[in-house]
Amino acid sequence: MKGKLNLILLIGIISFTNCETNESKREVTVTDTVSLAKKETLSVYNISNDETKKAVNFFFDWYKQKYDTISSIVLVTIPDDGKSLYSVNFDNSKVYINVLNSSGLFTNNFLRQKEIYFNSCNLRMKREKQTDGPPIGFEHDLLLLSQEPDFALEKIEEAKFINTQKTNNKYIVDTRILNDLRFYLILDGTKYLIDSISIR
Repeated sequence: MKGKLNLILLIGIISFTNCETNESKREVTVTDTVSLAKKETLSVYNISNDETKKAVNFFFDWYKQKYDTISSIVLVTIPDDGKSLYSVNFDNSKVYINVLNSSGLFTNNFLRQKEIYFNSCNLRMKREKQTDGPPIGFEHDLLLLSQEPDFALEKIEEAKFINTQKTNNKYIVDTRILNDLRFYLILDGTKYLIDSISIR
């Protein structure tokens, strides 16, 4: 009886040791796999960061070259009599959107949001019966989101990249010129397109 008990204990110890060893091996394997996955993700992430920065810099260069053309498009009709209501010039807003579209820098969503924005501003002007002052919604540059776009464009070469990250299917690039801007980019094939620009 005592011999049987010793044999059972010995088998139990061997089994426990084997389980522990196998478990340890399994944990090491999982840990290594996670480590490798993190390294691979990090590598892809860093490449994406470089490419997204290039995309934002390309936008800055393009806008600096096109600024005079774009800023000369009259987006709001302001009557001379001081009594008639302001309104968005929708013919010119289409020209504006076509110029953005021809750059190949923006998503269809970005362009569609601009159309929605123009409609929204027009409704607000009518609702508030605007007849004087800066046109509602057009108090700032619509791309750099600054009231001093000329000065901002002079500082474009000094733009600093504060942060880059990926969330879901969008890449976020935070920059600082006069103010902090956040660019949301989407990878379309091999090209990063701007999906939105906002104040950070």
